[in-house]
Amino acid sequence: MIPRARIYFLVDTLEYLRRGGRIGGAAALVGTILQVKPILTFRDGRVDQFEKERTKRRALARIIELVRNESARGADAHLTVMHTGAQAEADAQTLAGELKAALGTDEVLLMSLVPAIVTHAGPGALAVGFFTPR
Repeated sequence: MIPRARIYFLVDTLEYLRRGGRIGGAAALVGTILQVKPILTFRDGRVDQFEKERTKRRALARIIELVRNESARGADAHLTVMHTGAQAEADAQTLAGELKAALGTDEVLLMSLVPAIVTHAGPGALAVGFFTPR
């Protein structure tokens, strides 16, 4: 299952990536001014940048597109939308609804991210986990 697992996530602010040393201060400043929202993923057990989008709306639309292109459909679509608590829960519910419609599935699990992840991602982070088809 590990080769089929995918997780894409985005952060609401670059501040926590800067504090964790994942990006520099200048990159965080410019990214904040330009409303850059990196889409991050896990590769070989490490967090890597997948793409960058301008604005949160575009980043969410891109994540939906990625999931639609890579995920199984219908009853085989096992999706989880994760969020960093009350601040992102409404966005997570909206994202889950859009993914249900796009993939024709009845269930998308919603869950809070664990504090260890929240420390690095910050408030407002969203993630989608799923499996690719066989």
